[in-house]
Amino acid sequence: MMLVLRMLLFTAFYLLSPIIIFSQNVYCADDPCLFWEEQPENVDSNLLIYATNQWSIDEWDNISCSFPVQQCENLRIEVYNPDLPLGEKRPLVVLIHGGAFIQGSRAEFRAYAQQLARLGYVAATIDYRLCKRVNCLLYNPLNLCGLNYWADWGTSSYVATLDALTAIKYLQDNAESYHIDPETIIVGGGSAGAWTALQVAYMSQEESDSLPGGIGRKNVWGELPLVSGIKGVFGLAGAMIDTSMIQENENIPTFLVHGKCDFVLCYDFDAPFHCNGQYLHMHGSANIAEHLQTLNHDYYLYTISNGGHNVVEGINGWEDELLRFMRENVICEEPIQKQVVADLNQDSDECLLLPHMIRPDAELVISDTFGVSPSPCEMIVSIEKDIYNEVIVVFPNPIKDILNFKGKEPVDQILIYAVNGTLMNSLNPTEADLEIDVSKYPQGTYIIMLQKGNYVYHRKFVKM
Repeated sequence: MMLVLRMLLFTAFYLLSPIIIFSQNVYCADDPCLFWEEQPENVDSNLLIYATNQWSIDEWDNISCSFPVQQCENLRIEVYNPDLPLGEKRPLVVLIHGGAFIQGSRAEFRAYAQQLARLGYVAATIDYRLCKRVNCLLYNPLNLCGLNYWADWGTSSYVATLDALTAIKYLQDNAESYHIDPETIIVGGGSAGAWTALQVAYMSQEESDSLPGGIGRKNVWGELPLVSGIKGVFGLAGAMIDTSMIQENENIPTFLVHGKCDFVLCYDFDAPFHCNGQYLHMHGSANIAEHLQTLNHDYYLYTISNGGHNVVEGINGWEDELLRFMRENVICEEPIQKQVVADLNQDSDECLLLPHMIRPDAELVISDTFGVSPSPCEMIVSIEKDIYNEVIVVFPNPIKDILNFKGKEPVDQILIYAVNGTLMNSLNPTEADLEIDVSKYPQGTYIIMLQKGNYVYHRKFVKM
């Protein structure tokens, strides 16, 4: 009787306490298929304005919204989130498009944001201010080296970083409306978006001010918003102006994808488009990963040996690896230092165009990919590995008819509750392997209470 009472009290506390329900331990332990396989919840979408009347990047910076042309912009963001019960939260992934800070839009990552939301994340894809100066408007394949690095690219990357931080802060301020966990944020992007994402994660105002023209950018555009909660970053064919921005106390797990033939932002260290007389040399993904290694920080470098700059579109093999990285190494804080070297079926045009520019592999140990799946996703969870050494697993999830328990030894008691607290079943099993018929349970979410010795653990499953 006392055990049942204790279980009921524990269940009530579980149901009423968001701290327990949505702690990082629940993300990592309750359902290993969360963030890996499609979840049963529907996905909501919203198009929002996160900043109004922001000065355009043009020759008339900050003069007026109407002189000599309309030059103020409203900045938009698309948010995709699972339709969850009130108060339930999920990690946020913010996606930043590429386009050399001159073109592109949030639509580049719309499909990926929708996919992430179906897997259980809250995902947002943002617009940011693009360069509208004459240099930028005239930028074309015949004028690749025609920009002023600091005035055009330096300013644009600063403004993009400011806008991205503003978007993140807006979402944090409205976290409850979109089921966002404001202290578990992953930011990523491609090309210029990767450049921006890395600055969002690692560049402080002081570090920006120390760059040539940095203080001027702050004085014109404003200071970078202070944002907490960034737990991970990924960059697809990105680069950093200075890897020393990554400090010893900033161990943010970093996932990097880069082709060794990348002509736009070099794999290791070169000027954009190899415009060595005009542009600053930048650190590509290989250099960034090597710097992270020297700091003993967490990273995963996915090198595409015969790939060029366009790693976002098409099948390059990094997508499943990134999902695994985000769940296990960012959210669940499993340490990682890893490089994978992948070959595509065909050399990119950039490899064929400039074979003499193909870079050597990063000076890092090469290992295998994670593989197809992080775990048998029909399993909900094993009881605390450090205590029970996987004595029992529960599967499948979601479920239609039969709930299976399988393990090395039986637990002392199993209780199954509906989310309203109704006790659906109570068992004192004598065997580790058993089946429970739940075919007559109403559709919905249920909580399993497992008691072993002095320990009580909760699990949940969805009845379809």
